[in-house]
Amino acid sequence: VITPSDAKEYNLPVTSGAYIYSPNSYSAIIADGPAAKGGLKDKDIVTAINGVKVGTTGSISSLVGEYKPGDIVQFTVLRGGDEIAINITLGAYED
Repeated sequence: VITPSDAKEYNLPVTSGAYIYSPNSYSAIIADGPAAKGGLKDKDIVTAINGVKVGTTGSISSLVGEYKPGDIVQFTVLRGGDEIAINITLGAYED
C-alpha cells in the first residue's frame, strides 16, 4: 500500500494504491506467475481490484484473498499516466 512517504520518494502521481516495485535488481513480478501472465509490470500502480480501491479498503493480498484460484479478477492499473484494466486469472498460492 502506498504511503505518503512512498508517493514522495518515488514521485508517484497518486497517494493510494499499491506500487509494484522492487528496490533490488530483480522484478517484483514473478516470471510465469498469474500477474506476469495477466500483464502486470514493474512500476505499475494498482488502484483497484474489481472496482474496490486498493489502500483505502484493503491491500492487494486482502482484496485478492476474497477470491479463489481460477477466478478472473480485474485490476485497475496506472501505467505511464494512463489508467488501464488488466484481467488476471488467479492461481493457487505456492510456498
